[in-house]
Amino acid sequence: MIDKTILITGATDGIGKATALKLATFGSKIIMLSRNLEKSKAVEIESKKHYPDAQFEHVYMDLANLVTVKAAAEQILNAYPTIDVLINNAGGIFTKKEKTIDSFEMGLQVNHLAHFLLIKLLLPRILENKDNPRIINVSSDLHKVAKINLKDLNMDLSFSSWTQYGNAKLMNILSSKILSKKEGLHAYSLHPGVVRTSFGANNSGFWGVFNKLPFMTSPEEAAKTPVYLASQEISKLKNGGYYKKSTLTSSSNAGNNEKLAEDVWKLSEELLAKKGY
Repeated sequence: MIDKTILITGATDGIGKATALKLATFGSKIIMLSRNLEKSKAVEIESKKHYPDAQFEHVYMDLANLVTVKAAAEQILNAYPTIDVLINNAGGIFTKKEKTIDSFEMGLQVNHLAHFLLIKLLLPRILENKDNPRIINVSSDLHKVAKINLKDLNMDLSFSSWTQYGNAKLMNILSSKILSKKEGLHAYSLHPGVVRTSFGANNSGFWGVFNKLPFMTSPEEAAKTPVYLASQEISKLKNGGYYKKSTLTSSSNAGNNEKLAEDVWKLSEELLAKKGY
């Protein structure tokens, strides 16, 4: 992993931060895509206290604003001739229906569409890498509650935060399935576990206290699976696979539905195209 270029979203807290800190110890260059550059740089400072040779760089990107996703992609393409690993880690659940500046439902955009656009923009550069490049999508076992309505992906007709989060996490898995079919590319999705992070902190009620429940695992423990998928020998991994606790596992039947994967991919492209992306 020495001198590998690794991009990661949502690495200022929780699983993403733990993943970035660990991968930095392997000699990899960590490119953090974040809407809070101050917190992003604080992760670098923390890392260098223990590993002075850690390599970090920081790129501004707000998943709730697609203009910044495009700008971040352009900055990356100008700065890095090679991309070895892209870890799409950032996400969140939103109990109240709200729209982004791009007019998409917040959960759909933050958990799926923004990462989908980032992949789309960076994919040609990633595919130029002949040394087994990887895309890793952090999903969740909550994808099993998904009820994707292709005619209402944005949930304009009927909104449920629980279902929408599950939908987006299922879309993460389906995207990995599609990407795994591209020659030379390796793509995986994973369930990190029920993790004690700032996840849900933007909400009140159940989700507001969710990360305080006693049975939850630490971010460091949860980070073991994305670190494993980023660093393990390709021959020991199943392309397109869904992983839990660094072990290949089964997703829902919908997670293996090739027709649904193709439909979601096409519809995501159409939704972005309508916004000029």
